[in-house]
Amino acid sequence: MAKRAGWLLILLCSTAGLARAEAPADEGRAAIANLDWKTAIRYYEPLAANARPGTPEWTQASFCLAVAEQQFQPASASTIGTAEQLYRAIIDQSGDKRYVARSLMNLGRIAELRDYTGDKIDLATARKFYAQVAEKYDGDPVASEATLREAAAFVMEYDAPDFVLARQGPPLLEKWLAAHPNDTFAAPMWQTAGDAYFMPLEDWKNALRCYEQVDRIGWIDPANSGPWFWRCARIAEKLGETKTAIKYYTKIINEAPNSGKGYASVLALKRLGAPVPNNPLFADPATQPAGKEAGHE
Repeated sequence: MAKRAGWLLILLCSTAGLARAEAPADEGRAAIANLDWKTAIRYYEPLAANARPGTPEWTQASFCLAVAEQQFQPASASTIGTAEQLYRAIIDQSGDKRYVARSLMNLGRIAELRDYTGDKIDLATARKFYAQVAEKYDGDPVASEATLREAAAFVMEYDAPDFVLARQGPPLLEKWLAAHPNDTFAAPMWQTAGDAYFMPLEDWKNALRCYEQVDRIGWIDPANSGPWFWRCARIAEKLGETKTAIKYYTKIINEAPNSGKGYASVLALKRLGAPVPNNPLFADPATQPAGKEAGHE
């Protein structure tokens, strides 16, 4: 499942980072690489049970077992409960901050997501775990990731009509970015803040301001930046910021001509009295059906 893919990467990075004598044998690594959680559980369960709690061997085996239980499909109260117990044991008994931090993060994800029928989402608990990581491990990339997830867990409340909780997400990210302007997660943080301002908060000015920061740093998915350029252009027009709108319509033609908004951008530039870039794909837009410029935001 897509929502679980990030934790596989975390697991792989963690095991790769411990390539010493205690590293898991080929069978364990192969099971993880092949997403064979059943084999991974069978392999790591006795290792975790027979190792002395708190030792590097126990910590690594327990973490691998916990992730395998968390990823196992179909998920159940039993598999998720086992994963939770293992993560909490690592937090209580291990001195390895890498595994402790990731155990806190994974407990946050368990609280944040609905893993099986009847499972309840608990965003408040998820935020508490993420906040612990951000506070304890400031200076480590995991703290940035935790801040991003904490903010997203505020936005996901979608507590209409006043959005008291959802409104706390973007400022949390902007406060972090003010203290960590060159953060590795700066682009996704600015983009998450922009998305939240855009919807559900409908704060167009702040949405555009955040998207401008993403455009400066680099979009999360540059190959699919066209829809974001279009959104920025349309918001800018709504706000009467014509120069900014022209900039993004132009970027669509130059950088994302296959986004589906190329001709609409040509027409928009003509309407705004701006020069149209010379792109052979749109050499003669007058011969093309005009359609509607507005499109989706």
